[in-house]
Amino acid sequence: NAKYTYNYTGNKVAVDNEEGVYAYGGMRLGGKGLLGFNLSNLEAPKPAFNNNISLINENTRGFGRIGHIWSQPSTARMKTSSSDTTGTDVLIFGGGYDLCYENENFQIGVAATADNGISATCAAKTEADGNAVYIINAKTGELLWSATYDSGAMGNFDGKKYMKHSIVGGITALDRNNDGYIDNLYFADLGGQVFRADFNGGIVG
Repeated sequence: NAKYTYNYTGNKVAVDNEEGVYAYGGMRLGGKGLLGFNLSNLEAPKPAFNNNISLINENTRGFGRIGHIWSQPSTARMKTSSSDTTGTDVLIFGGGYDLCYENENFQIGVAATADNGISATCAAKTEADGNAVYIINAKTGELLWSATYDSGAMGNFDGKKYMKHSIVGGITALDRNNDGYIDNLYFADLGGQVFRADFNGGIVG
């Protein structure tokens, strides 16, 4: 992720050094979590997030539902309040994959039997790992918004009560009115469900 300055007269493109160059991605089956690195200085790369952290995983506060991330995070810009006039660069990503799906007989709420080969760890799970969507500050890693299964109060996203399955694919972020800020998110899960989350005025939170 980088921002560029364009000199059309001089036919040149350069990285905006004030913004920096960042790289993000999951580890697929190598582990749970999202990696982030600041590559602004290629001779001395460093962690992208606050407190010299390069990995956000299930032990990071607020990310308890994170799984094995395969998809590329979506980069976008959103406001953090109604008075915000400049916006914040954000990353939007699904919680990832649950290894329980490696067994073709695995389903949410299904118990283990001699015939289905479901392990004790996966048996009768009420929700799969990775059943979440996260929005973070791309520079600091601060959690700005998340949604996951919640049988109680629905907050600002009613679809949470259905979010029991892993969200493995990419998140589509849409700026519906072309004001530079994200208004809607679209995503699907391994339960065959498609969701839409709305952000009034492009405000996250």
